[in-house]
Formats: sequence, C-alpha cells, structure tokens
Amino acid sequence: IIIKPVDSSSPYVAGIAPGNNSDVSPSGLQFVYTFSEQIKQTPYTRTDLPAGSHTMIDDIIMNFVDLKKTSGSIDFTAQWNSTFSQLTITPQGLVGSAAYTLDMTAVFNSGKITDVAGNQLVNNTDITGDFEPLQFTTSGGSTVPAAPIVTRRIVPGYFGPLDFNV
Repeated sequence: IIIKPVDSSSPYVAGIAPGNNSDVSPSGLQFVYTFSEQIKQTPYTRTDLPAGSHTMIDDIIMNFVDLKKTSGSIDFTAQWNSTFSQLTITPQGLVGSAAYTLDMTAVFNSGKITDVAGNQLVNNTDITGDFEPLQFTTSGGSTVPAAPIVTRRIVPGYFGPLDFNV
C-alpha cells in the first residue's frame, strides 16, 4: 500500500492589507494579497514583464475614481514573495484626498491562478476586494484649492460708507 497526500482544497485570498474602504497615505502605499497556500507560477502569473506581455499584469486594473483630476488608469508594479503566497501591488503617482479602486476580478476569475495541485482560486466571501473591486481613499497630502476671494469694486458716487448705527 502506498499512501500519497491528496490536495483537494482550493486556494483563496486569506487577507488583504490595507482592507476595503481604507483611508491610506498616498506615499509608499502597497497592497498585499495573502493567499491560503502557495500559488503555482505559470507564464500568466509572471510579474517581471511589462504590460502587454499576456500576464496577470494586463488584467490588474487600478483606477482613479474621484476628486482632484479626471478618472484614469494608475501605473503600478506587482511582485510575488519568495514562497509565492503573497502578491504585493505598489501603485505609482497617487494623490491625496482622492478615491481609487484596485480591481483584481479579471485576474482571479481567469482560472489561471491555481495552487501547485492545479486547484483554481476561489472567492473568499468573508473578504471584499478579492473577486470584487477594492475601494480605497487617500488622506491629505495634496494641495487644497485656495478659498475664493469675493471682491467688490468701489465705484465713486455709487457705493457709500456703511453706517453701522442704522
């Protein structure tokens, strides 16, 4: 009799830091996705190639949503840890006092994220931000617009001094 271990459980995202709806500093921000087990490395899971290389980088979407400038795509880098159980996403050029999303749904729904045994990544319904867009805002750090200045042009003979005794 030969006894062999069987891996029949699917991997899932066990944690995301910072979490959904966090208000974070725009400088030095990193999002860390921690998986329940090691993720098998395939050509799709490579993070060392630029966008357009048909890797998961093409499917990660980080967007500016509101305030300060028009909506648009945000540049980022992604990197696995040495055991391939954590994926770190580092956004570039975020501004303060703004709302953003990090959308990993295309990556996680691709069927290309598996464990070593070939089990596909499944949704962890206790966490928002794995199979749903992760919403976050940035605190402070950007220049607040100047307060409007109300001016009144003095026209001689039209405006008179204000009488506070009346």
